[in-house]
Amino acid sequence: VKVLPTWFGSLSGLKTLNLSGCEGPVKLPEAMGSLSGLQTLKMSECRHFEDLPEWVGSLVGLKTLDLSGCTSVKTLPKGVGSLTGLQTL
Repeated sequence: VKVLPTWFGSLSGLKTLNLSGCEGPVKLPEAMGSLSGLQTLKMSECRHFEDLPEWVGSLVGLKTLDLSGCTSVKTLPKGVGSLTGLQTL
């Protein structure tokens, strides 16, 4: 399992994170939950990505969440329901 470094959570100005086409299983660090300014999270074609973490609901600025082609994702966490600004899923 590839784990993104925890320092991703300190990138407070990050607007877009594109992990599309990632190889192998990927785990998003909990520290990323503090990226309230993140607007776009693209993980398309990450076929081994299985679990979107519950803390994704704290990404209050998220407008686009692209999980297209993520065939291993079976359910979305309840936290996605609190993303009131989400425009594209």
